[in-house]
Amino acid sequence: MQPKDELAAILRGVQGDRAVLTVQVISTDYGRQYTLNSYRADGVETVLPYGERVQFTPDDLTAACAAAGWGMADAPVKLPGLNHRYILKRGAEMAHTAAEKPWQDVERKARERAMSEIAALDAGENVEILRGLPQEVQAAIYQNAGMSR
Repeated sequence: MQPKDELAAILRGVQGDRAVLTVQVISTDYGRQYTLNSYRADGVETVLPYGERVQFTPDDLTAACAAAGWGMADAPVKLPGLNHRYILKRGAEMAHTAAEKPWQDVERKARERAMSEIAALDAGENVEILRGLPQEVQAAIYQNAGMSR
């Protein structure tokens, strides 16, 4: 059976309107490897035996969701270790994919970029831009970054 067919069969068996997949995501030299370890639906956690875990691609998951009438309306969530959580909803749009970075990574990278820009200003790079701002704005920038002048 193809991974998309195995995933679709699992999703067709869910009686409720929500399923939470726990997927192990491993980065390899050949890209990311996705393995369905367990899923929670109808108030029951189903852990797949090691030999029955389903390896799939993001396209397999998208196809399985389409075939079974499910969608991923929320971005993936990174769990401790290698696991990610995908929340599927019956009849929802496939607004997100398995290949998408978890929302925490996106927010963390945005924070890191903002902090590095502020640190560059503090270190004197592009200091003329900072000096051109009103003192209140300069103070707010430093306060937001947890720095003082």
